[in-house]
Amino acid sequence: MTDDNTTAKTVTEAREEQLTIRRTVDAPRDRVWRAFTDPDELEQWFVPDGMTAEVRANELEANGEMIISWIGDDQRIDNEGYYVEVVEPERLVSGEETEDGELRVTYEFRDVDGGTEIVITQEFPESVPDGAAEGWAGMLDQLVELLEAADPVVESTDTSLTIRRTFDAPIERVWRAFTDPDEMGRWYGADLMAVEIHALEVEPGGSFSITMNEGDSTYDIDGEFLEVVEPKRLVHTWYVGRITVELDAIGGKTGLVFTHTDLPDRETTEQHVEGWTAAIETLATTVRDSDAGFDPSEYDLTITRTFDAPREAVWAAWVDPDQVAAWWGPEGFTVPRCELDVRPGGSFHVDMEAPDGTIYPNAGEILEVDEPERLVLRSHVFEDEDGEPQLVTQSTITFDADGTRTYLTLETAVIEATPIVEEALSGMEAGWTGSFEKLEEHLEA
Repeated sequence: MTDDNTTAKTVTEAREEQLTIRRTVDAPRDRVWRAFTDPDELEQWFVPDGMTAEVRANELEANGEMIISWIGDDQRIDNEGYYVEVVEPERLVSGEETEDGELRVTYEFRDVDGGTEIVITQEFPESVPDGAAEGWAGMLDQLVELLEAADPVVESTDTSLTIRRTFDAPIERVWRAFTDPDEMGRWYGADLMAVEIHALEVEPGGSFSITMNEGDSTYDIDGEFLEVVEPKRLVHTWYVGRITVELDAIGGKTGLVFTHTDLPDRETTEQHVEGWTAAIETLATTVRDSDAGFDPSEYDLTITRTFDAPREAVWAAWVDPDQVAAWWGPEGFTVPRCELDVRPGGSFHVDMEAPDGTIYPNAGEILEVDEPERLVLRSHVFEDEDGEPQLVTQSTITFDADGTRTYLTLETAVIEATPIVEEALSGMEAGWTGSFEKLEEHLEA
């Protein structure tokens, strides 16, 4: 019996105990080989949807160990196998002993017009299990995404260069890498040069000033920002020519078009092609690794503050919308909208307006009310284009009376967060501190 079908350009054929999968990808064979043999790259695509992968062993030789663990919320699958045959970059054969016998997989990589044909033949000790073809189709879709993102496309003329790259990181994260001095210092010189950043005034007319050191050679580079459209476009001058950075959000990833124009000659252009290509590859690693290491719980905080006001007054300042509007938010922010339904299960909505006119909505639920001793709030902020919050926090505020003074303790736990909001989390303590300064002034008025 034969079952042939095509799933998202992946062609599968099942015959009794054998499953064959074919997929043509738009990448050279050497690049595809690396995706199948490099542990870091395997962890990015060779894993079922909803799970993560850990390559624990990958000895790329006949009889070498190959151990890959798939880890989900409530399960762990350890694939413990071995290589039978390794012919770079043409063919891989692996085996794994199971309770029913040997499971063998053959991977073949063939040069074809437009890229590389991948042929995967999986031989089972018994019949092909349900879902195997769909599982491979899903993983190969992830492989295609990796290949599309992995290598930059570089174009150049005698006087200009353009580099296109997709990063596995949100647009806000990549923007920060171009505009925050500490972040820029991590990648700008790649492994070729050390970089000192003297000025990075990211606004039209702002200064751009860095020093790049290579051995005994020092290069001082000064420029000026001409255009700034956060988080999509930057244009600034360079010691020679002009640089344009264009970013495009692609789901949770970011497309980059990096252009350096008005270079004097082909030799200078080729030197900059080499330098910028290396730097952008370092940038790709930087934004990917920093997101992988993102731990929202690191931003949990506790702030204790003493107010020279009775507990009832401090409590009222938290539950009266007019009073909350007077102090909520950092210095310079105002509150054009403040709605509070102070009861267990009630809701709240507070809009903060920044000095530049940007509105930051803060909405959520009131979970507990124990007047005048305790409030528990859950906030949902930074909604994405689908209306999903990128940050959920839970704050417990306790009010302890000491005569005419009040000891207030704020405990905020980060319940959910995406790397997109890491910068906001970094400023959360400073934001609350600024709010408490305004609250103190309000209570003294």
